[in-house]
Amino acid sequence: MIQPGLERISLLLKGVPLRWKSIHVAGTNGKGSICGYMAAMLRQKQIKTGLFTSPHLMDRWDCICIDQKPVEKRLFDEVEQYFLSVNRKRNIQASEFEILTATAFKIFTEERVEFGIVEVGMGGELDATNVLQNQIISVIGKIGLDHQQYLGTTLEEIAKHKAGILRRGVRYIVNPRNSPRVLHVIDEYAKSIGAGPRIDVEADRVKKTLYSTTEWLEGTHNLAQFQKENAAIALNAVMDALITIGEHSVQDLKLVKVLSEDSRVPGRVERKSINMVFGEQRIILDGAHNEDAAIELSSFLDEGRRGEWSNNLHRQVMRKVGEAQQRAVLFGNRLKTKPITWILAMSAGRDPRTFLSHLLAPGDSVVTVEFGPVEGMPWVKPQPSSELLRAAKDVEPSIIAIDRGTDTLRALYTAKHLLPEDGFVVVTGSLYLVGDVSRLARDLMNPGQHSIVESDGMAAKKASREISQEIDEQRRRLDEEESEAVELLKLDHPSGTEATALHPSTEILDFKHGNTQEELFGNKPSNVMLDGEDGEYHTRVVEPAWLDTPLPPATNGGQQAT
Repeated sequence: MIQPGLERISLLLKGVPLRWKSIHVAGTNGKGSICGYMAAMLRQKQIKTGLFTSPHLMDRWDCICIDQKPVEKRLFDEVEQYFLSVNRKRNIQASEFEILTATAFKIFTEERVEFGIVEVGMGGELDATNVLQNQIISVIGKIGLDHQQYLGTTLEEIAKHKAGILRRGVRYIVNPRNSPRVLHVIDEYAKSIGAGPRIDVEADRVKKTLYSTTEWLEGTHNLAQFQKENAAIALNAVMDALITIGEHSVQDLKLVKVLSEDSRVPGRVERKSINMVFGEQRIILDGAHNEDAAIELSSFLDEGRRGEWSNNLHRQVMRKVGEAQQRAVLFGNRLKTKPITWILAMSAGRDPRTFLSHLLAPGDSVVTVEFGPVEGMPWVKPQPSSELLRAAKDVEPSIIAIDRGTDTLRALYTAKHLLPEDGFVVVTGSLYLVGDVSRLARDLMNPGQHSIVESDGMAAKKASREISQEIDEQRRRLDEEESEAVELLKLDHPSGTEATALHPSTEILDFKHGNTQEELFGNKPSNVMLDGEDGEYHTRVVEPAWLDTPLPPATNGGQQAT
C-alpha cells in the first residue's frame, strides 16, 4: 500500500547513522538511467558507491547495489529482518517501500560507501527517500503526467512534489527539456528555501569543455537523444559530487567505455538474448509505462530500427487523407518500416490507447499478457490483457493481436512465430513485465521445468502448431478486411475509377487512377511520389517538412478529408 509521508521512515531509521553522501534523484522519466550513468562513472573513479532504485527487476534485493553489483541475498535478508522487527516492536505500521528504503540506507552505512545514489520512489516531497539530510546534490529529471491520483493532475503540481527533494544550500540540476512552467515552479521553490544555485548543463563553458570532446562524442554516438540528455545530467552531477571529496578532474572517466558498456540499465532499452526462444536474435526490453516514456521509446526505435518511414510520420499522413484512403493504407501494410512484434502488459488504471498511439504502426503485431504478482508490492495489479488487446486494435486496426493472458512464456513463443524476417521484438508497457521476462530468460537456462519446452519436444511441437494456426486465422481475417477496404475505396470514386492495393509482399500502396498528387496531398514539394506507368500511382516516403500545413480537400465520398 502506498502511504506518502516521512513519519514512519523517520521512526524506522531512528538511531541509524547515515555516514555517506547522498545524490538524490527525482523525476517522472529517465531518473533510473541518470542513476545508472552516475553509478558507472563513480565506479570508473574507483569510488565505493551505493545505488538504490525501485522497483526491483528480477529479485527484491537487486534494487540495492554496491559498485553496480546487487547486494547478496543474505545481507539483504538480515537487514530487512532488523527493520521488520523494529516495525513490529514499535508498532510503526511502515509500508513495504519504507522497509525497503530503510534497508538500503543501513546497507550503505554498513558497506561504508562514499556516495549513495538514491532514486525517489514516487513524487519527492513525501517520498520515503526524502528523509535524507545528507545530500550533496539534488537532481530532477524529465517531469510528465504520472501518479496523478497522488501528485496532482497538472505538471506544475507534480513539479512541486519533485522540488521537495531540494535542500537549503545544496546545488541542484533540472533536465532543461522540461517545460518553462515546470522549471519556474522548481526554481521558485528553490529560491524560497535557499537551495541552489541550479547547475546549467547547457552552459556554453560546459558545451566547450565536455560535449565537444572526442570522448563524449564517441561515447554518446549510439545513444538516443533522451539518453544523451540523461548522460549529460549524470556527468554534471558527478563532477559536482567529486568536488566535495577534493576531486576536480573527470579526465580518467573513460566516457566511451562508461556510456557504451558500463552504464547499461537493465530494463531500459536493454537488448537481451533468449536463445531458447529467439535463437541468435536479441529482443529489446524497455519499462516504458506512460505517455512521455512511449514518446522517447518511439524516438529511439524510429532513429535506429524503424526504417525510412517513421511512426510519427505515418500518423501525420493519416490525418491528411480521407477515411477510405486511410483504411486502404492501414490494411495495406506497405509502409517502409521494419515491423515490430510487441509484447505488452500494463498496470491497472493506466491509459493504454494514449500509450500505444505513440508506438504502433501498420505491419506491427501485438501479443498482450498480464505480469505476475509483484513481490513486496501486493497492491500492484495488471491491466486485463483482453482490455489491452482491444486498445491495441482500436489504435491500429490492421495489426495481428493475440491475447496470452498470464502465460508469459507462451507470449514469447507467439512473438517468435509472428516475427518477420526483417522485424524485431520489443517488450514494454511495464517494468513488472520486463522483470517477468528477465526472470523467465534466466529460468530457461533450465528448460525442463516449462511445459512448452519439455525435453520430449511433443508439447513444444503441439504448442507451435496451435500458435501458427491462430496467427494464420488472424491473417486470413485481415486479408478479408483489406479487400473490403479496397472495395470501399472504389465506391468513394463515383467516376468508377479503380483503386487497388498491391500484393502483400510489396512495400508501397498503389492507387490505380485514384487521386492525383495534387488532390491527395496538395501540390507540395516532397518525397511523396504518386507516379507510375499506366496510371498507377505509388505512395512512397513522405518528407515531413510540409505535413503540418493544411491540404486542399481530397475526394472522399463527397466529404472533405480531415
